[in-house]
Amino acid sequence: MIESKRIPINQIIVQKNDILRVASFFEEQYKQIKKMEPAYTEFWLYAQTISGEGYKFEDVKEFNTSHIWDMKRVTSFGMRTSTSRDVGVELHLEVSHGDSSFNNSFTVSGKDPTWVKGVSSQFEELLRAATPQSNFVEQHRILFVGITTLMLGWLFLHLFLLFVDLVVARQTHFVPTTADLVFISVLSVPLGLLLAVNIVFKAEALWPAVEFQIGPEHEKTEKRRRYHIGWLIGAVVVPFVVSVLYDIIKGIFLR
Repeated sequence: MIESKRIPINQIIVQKNDILRVASFFEEQYKQIKKMEPAYTEFWLYAQTISGEGYKFEDVKEFNTSHIWDMKRVTSFGMRTSTSRDVGVELHLEVSHGDSSFNNSFTVSGKDPTWVKGVSSQFEELLRAATPQSNFVEQHRILFVGITTLMLGWLFLHLFLLFVDLVVARQTHFVPTTADLVFISVLSVPLGLLLAVNIVFKAEALWPAVEFQIGPEHEKTEKRRRYHIGWLIGAVVVPFVVSVLYDIIKGIFLR
């Protein structure tokens, strides 16, 4: 009987050193299982870039020193070592940049349950050594949706008042009543919420479950976009929230 264990890989940031450590781990396992069946043990590693270029290696040193880790944007890599079915030993790793949990996993199989458990534990230690992915927007989703809804609702309301002032009022002398303003204010909330949920959903994608920070800095797309989003929040969102809170406090205490 062959026992196997699959370990999903998610919520981590993958850097070059992480890949090199895993490659060394696979090489060590390959050397051990080759003793079981020298003639039929296979071992290979591969990497693929965003442009579709694929690279396959049968030597860890060549894999580790390849130019692709520094010059290319790698979007997936994998490793595999196995014996024939008679011996029944296999280690298989697939990791892809993004949120595909199906492709991001490590699987070990063998007839010795103790060995399978030991190899699994070693790989889990490697996972714990990687930098965890912390999705700031997902962790504070309600806060972000609330603030974004408030901002968009405020924008819709003021765009309506601007439209009335520049277009409607000058042609028809229409002056919105209190009821009109209340109606537009109430309507602006669901409109703002609808757009806010969509914006926050897209913002969460800037923190993929498995993020590759490999290659040139200018090709680390999510990392660069997070920087720009952070700048936008600091320059626009925070001053807006402070301004709204100031107006609320002033309205309460300076009546």
